[in-house]
Amino acid sequence: MLADFGPSTVVWEAPMPTSFNRGRSNVNTTTLLYGLPAVIGTCAYRCGLYDIRKADTRDVRLHFIGCNPKRDRAKSMVMRQCRAMDWEVEDDNEADALATWHYMCSLIRPQLALVTTPLFAKA
Repeated sequence: MLADFGPSTVVWEAPMPTSFNRGRSNVNTTTLLYGLPAVIGTCAYRCGLYDIRKADTRDVRLHFIGCNPKRDRAKSMVMRQCRAMDWEVEDDNEADALATWHYMCSLIRPQLALVTTPLFAKA
């Protein structure tokens, strides 16, 4: 896949603090999520990718939907914003991935950040 698309940057979503997932997660899941960035970074480095960045969920939501509501409300808002941008998403996981991608693209090329605002939204 890396050879097919030739990315120059790898972005990973920062895991939520354990306190945010009470009753929906456990220590094993938390340990795994906090260890994945090391694996991602190692794999990227071995493939010659040295620009590895973290995206915090809060920052992605503030960029993409203009607020940081609780999980369930945020998921539907992110999906709605993707669809407003003519991105066909089937579920909230795809929508979150596209929101994170757009957030990081906007950091690299700031003029892209305007696309999600109502003034520049598709009519």
